[in-house]
Amino acid sequence: MNSITIVLAVASLIVLVAGLYVWRLTTSKPTLLNILISSAFLLLSSYSMTDVHQKDFGFALAFFAAMLCTGRAGAFLWRSKKEPELTMPAYYMSGISLVTIISTILAYKGR
Repeated sequence: MNSITIVLAVASLIVLVAGLYVWRLTTSKPTLLNILISSAFLLLSSYSMTDVHQKDFGFALAFFAAMLCTGRAGAFLWRSKKEPELTMPAYYMSGISLVTIISTILAYKGR
């Protein structure tokens, strides 16, 4: 097991825990689905990075998780202008998207 798989697995756990907190703040079902899918993709990406022939697939899964989280963070930031109660969830989702982007960059470098 190399360090990239550990980083992706830890990122998956961070996304899941912080995302569940965001979901509790917003009670939005699409947010919960986004978080669960992103966490699962990061965990599958971690598993795929252990096989030499599936490293590109692992990177693609991590990239898709980063796109999902960044899109949701952008939507929360956009909506927080009119709905100030979404400011804190927007910051948390931005942090989650930062974690997924960093893990995607590390997965790319580890291919």
